[in-house]
Amino acid sequence: MPETVSDAIEVLFACPVVRLRTELTLDRPLVLAEIDHASLATTLAGAFKKGLKRSACAASQCGSVLCAVEADGRVRCESPATCELPWLYRPYDGYQLLPCVTVAPLNRFSGTDVLSIDLVLRGKRAVAMRTVVKQALEHAGRLGLNDIRGKVSFETKSMAVAPAQCSRDMAAKSRPFGGGCFRLEFVSPFQPPVKDQDVPFSQERLVRWIAQAAYNGARFALADLKLPGEPSDHHVLALAVKASASEKLPRGIRVLSCDIDEAPIGQRRSGSNGACFPLGGWRGTIDLSATAETLPWLANFVLFGGTRQSLGQSRLRLWADLE
Repeated sequence: MPETVSDAIEVLFACPVVRLRTELTLDRPLVLAEIDHASLATTLAGAFKKGLKRSACAASQCGSVLCAVEADGRVRCESPATCELPWLYRPYDGYQLLPCVTVAPLNRFSGTDVLSIDLVLRGKRAVAMRTVVKQALEHAGRLGLNDIRGKVSFETKSMAVAPAQCSRDMAAKSRPFGGGCFRLEFVSPFQPPVKDQDVPFSQERLVRWIAQAAYNGARFALADLKLPGEPSDHHVLALAVKASASEKLPRGIRVLSCDIDEAPIGQRRSGSNGACFPLGGWRGTIDLSATAETLPWLANFVLFGGTRQSLGQSRLRLWADLE
């Protein structure tokens, strides 16, 4: 297990991400109601987690009772040393980590019976269990999605597996455009940390977002290396990784122009008290310059920056010339 900051940074930049571009065929068009305070992203995520409980739970494989999900979303597992469900369902290592499997719709859903989604697998453990993830999607299809008319079943029409990416390789292959800049795109509304929600956009704010993604990614990548059920807490080492990013980024990142606006996402219902609250985020593009030293941190932000899955997973994209 890494013990130095430089080793932890190397683990972070080598953490793999695999995208499964998937087309689903629904048995009828899906009709969501705003009154339910649900989005297509949260509906898909909920169905996938139900399927995951039936495909990844070690107890279910031998006919025993399924693992229980606590009120805070963590899985109470009877066999934590052998069962991978707690990690796939909601990674936890001293506190809730980044999700290691996310489900994001790619097309605007408007009464069609074909839906394109991205299944994103983060970390070596999730990538190694790609078959379990596929089985979870099949189970989810049989259980169906909930809409105002009832259940909507679906089947997997096709699935294309993209090559694994990591921050180090993405940075090594990316070159600036002719004007010497990269373009960062918030494909879906990016939801910043709560303390940053009402602060106007600035270069300093972008640096904070990238540094926070370094902390979240480092803590996740370090926990991804340990065995299931093995206790650990990598908070201190992840803080040191964040401090390293915070030191380098102001010298190597410069915002050249931006075209971003606050985008409303709609209302969501709180899981703790049942109250409804409005959601918003940032959508658009930022043109910036980045040195070779800071480019891996920017690549990590693209891969690990969208952290708030329960509120609708943010998706980011880096536009650059490829080597």
